[in-house]
Amino acid sequence: MNKQQFLNELRAALAPLPAVEREDILADYEEHFRIAAETGHSEETVAAALGDPRELARSYIEGMDPPPFDPTDPTLGGKAAYPYAKRPRPSNSHPGIITGVVLFNVFIGAWLLVSLISAWIGLWMVPIAIALAGIVSIVAGICIPVIMPKWALILAGIALIALGILAVIGMVYVTKYFFKGIRLYFNACGKLCKEGKL
Repeated sequence: MNKQQFLNELRAALAPLPAVEREDILADYEEHFRIAAETGHSEETVAAALGDPRELARSYIEGMDPPPFDPTDPTLGGKAAYPYAKRPRPSNSHPGIITGVVLFNVFIGAWLLVSLISAWIGLWMVPIAIALAGIVSIVAGICIPVIMPKWALILAGIALIALGILAVIGMVYVTKYFFKGIRLYFNACGKLCKEGKL
């Protein structure tokens, strides 16, 4: 496998990563090939020594650094002259942005989140209250002597329970999108801190 084939396979396997991170990784491996060419090693030899591009990509996707390249690897002919040393990957963190995100979340975001969770809990009380009112109406229609006809209270109770069930179904969807929105917000905060942009 030559340099271009190696990089093409690595690029395809790194597709799940953000474009900025993907290009940074590819630049690292292009640098490995450049250094190897300067020291007289062929592209095929370096590609074999670096390993399977799909395995390397899996390491990055799972958040682990790939295993370090051994310059004394026999696939390089035992030559330790290849000056490969795994460079520390440049940090993409931006202290000013991280500080801004943390301060925003402490002074505004956390309180907004508490308010949203309180509203979500309050919304869940609505279907519960409707269903309980239906149960009370049925019990009142059966057990308590009232001026209204019993069948009217029982039908009203059944209608309220049905309405409560519909409200519960609606709240299941609200809950799904509520937590999805919270997850997206935290992902956006993490991406902003890591890459400096959304």
